[in-house]
Amino acid sequence: MKPKLFAALAALTVLLGSIRPADAQWQTQSVLVKPGWTAVYLNVDSTYQSLDQVVGSDPFNPIAEIWLWKAPASTIQYLTTPSNPLTGSSDWAQWSRPGVGAASTFSALIPNAAYLVHSIATTNYTWKIRGKPIAPSYTWTTTGLNFIGFPTPINNPPPFDTFLGFSPAFAGAAEIYQYIGGDLRAVNPSLVIPLVLHATHVIRGQAYWIRAGSVFNDYFGPFQVSLGGSGEVALGTAGGQYSVYLHNTTASNVVVCANLLPSETPPAGQPPIAGTPPVLVRGNLNPTNLTYAYTDLSTGGAACWTLKPKGQPGSDITVVLGVNRTAMTGAPGALYAGIMRFTDSFNLSQVDVPVSAQASSATGLWVGKASVTQVGNYLKTYQRDLNNNPVVSSNGNYIVTSINTNLGAVAQSFPLRLILHNDGTNVVLLQRVFYGLNAGSNLVVATQESALDRKSVV
Repeated sequence: MKPKLFAALAALTVLLGSIRPADAQWQTQSVLVKPGWTAVYLNVDSTYQSLDQVVGSDPFNPIAEIWLWKAPASTIQYLTTPSNPLTGSSDWAQWSRPGVGAASTFSALIPNAAYLVHSIATTNYTWKIRGKPIAPSYTWTTTGLNFIGFPTPINNPPPFDTFLGFSPAFAGAAEIYQYIGGDLRAVNPSLVIPLVLHATHVIRGQAYWIRAGSVFNDYFGPFQVSLGGSGEVALGTAGGQYSVYLHNTTASNVVVCANLLPSETPPAGQPPIAGTPPVLVRGNLNPTNLTYAYTDLSTGGAACWTLKPKGQPGSDITVVLGVNRTAMTGAPGALYAGIMRFTDSFNLSQVDVPVSAQASSATGLWVGKASVTQVGNYLKTYQRDLNNNPVVSSNGNYIVTSINTNLGAVAQSFPLRLILHNDGTNVVLLQRVFYGLNAGSNLVVATQESALDRKSVV
């Protein structure tokens, strides 16, 4: 019997498996903090530790204050110039190193947020923040300035005029302010005049004040990545597939590619990682055998898609991801975590998405199907004499010269429904099972109907 498809449909002993997010992909974001004030945009979730732990307990970290911008929901943000956080505006939450400033009003670094960071050092400081990468998410307002950052590549970030070139209406109206270090004053933050946009690079991890008048902006790079739910690809112990959506935000074709990167070593106290998940990207359907081609990102390959211009068919596509669970050889529950990195053909954006899966257990009751396409032969060949008669041995039996046990094709395949039970040591093929409540109102799986309570209905 040659299995054609043996997909576990349900483990009845534990009912249906669920996808459980695992907070375990790790990446370090490095930010250059200048003496005085620096604007920072965070691309990782670092809420697993407090600022008192990550900054306050480090005597070599020169950061004394951090101000988190809280964008108002409906009121005007600013009329003319960026706000000074030291005014105590309610639009800001503040953290101070213990014993330095006022009582803190927030305690951990959240992702997709802009911060003002005050360093008391006299030289530049590289601030390394370890957390879970998060796909960009933006809210734009036309009522004032927006304090935002962009998901540009870490290496060779583009200048503003190139980056904004795919959104001419936004580029033509945008007023961009950046912090240059030092004390807050009339020229800090400073306006980036149009003549120097070509020399001002869009640094990943840096926040900018931007206003575009009445122009509503949804351009933060040539493509967008959308994920549902928790914003991460979490396949848990039983997840079969996950959909990621890519959107072209420009009037040109954009080629978007995805690579799989390993997670960094987890910080102390965090769950260990067994390896990088063997992520599969679904390809085109083969009409001959009705199976999908796929790309295995864990082997170092890349998957690429060409997105048509915004608004045209093919400008929005669905990327279906899965995981090769047979390659996850760790013990049941072992965590596999990594990072999917999406980049574009213009080298303008880099979107990092966390992806994880856990090794599943094969114990339980499994239902599947198979197709009988071959049968085993048992054909004997007998020794014959000159008259082609079988030769009889001295004990009265025909003399066998060979036995053919090869598999042979059948005229037509035959479908079979299979029920297997794995107790963790042995696997047993069952003819039938009974699932329901017993006399004690316990949910059971049994091989005899008599084990169930006939008065109960599941």
